[in-house]
Amino acid sequence: MVEIPEARSSMPPAAADDGMAMRMTAAAVEHGRSVLPPLIAEPEAPVYLHAGAGAGSELLDVLASRVLAHGFSPVGRMRQAPAHADQWLATYGTPAGPDRIAQLTVMEPDGTLFYTGTIAPPPQWVAGVEQYGWSVIYVGKIGLAGIPASDQKAKNRLMREAAAAGQFVGARITVHRLD
Repeated sequence: MVEIPEARSSMPPAAADDGMAMRMTAAAVEHGRSVLPPLIAEPEAPVYLHAGAGAGSELLDVLASRVLAHGFSPVGRMRQAPAHADQWLATYGTPAGPDRIAQLTVMEPDGTLFYTGTIAPPPQWVAGVEQYGWSVIYVGKIGLAGIPASDQKAKNRLMREAAAAGQFVGARITVHRLD
């Protein structure tokens, strides 16, 4: 079961320092018998490059390629958390206000800013991060922002379908609360 609040539909997306705009959604997702705290990073507009030359060239997802080179792995099923990616670090502030908005910053191993912006984490996400000290982060464009907050089944379906279709890469990353 996926519980994802309406997180950021009225807020502008954040941009990494390389100019790639993305939306980040905090959730609580059942992985096997545990409820884990994932973040879903969706690029506003995926960027592709041609890999190879001539008729055999393929499109290469720039963001997926970048995170795969830094410890992420392809995700085929939503049943277990992916492996830990060393030296990734996320920090967040305590959610405040009626919409439970929190500031989130995610840094890559080399210190590159991956994401900075706001999230609206459900209480289960905060509790999971406090319990484990990490969050699963999935990267892939699946369209969560276009789904109403009340339609949890549709969001869950989109995540499962994206994983099954090979459209997600993921890792566990260390997360610390700032206050």
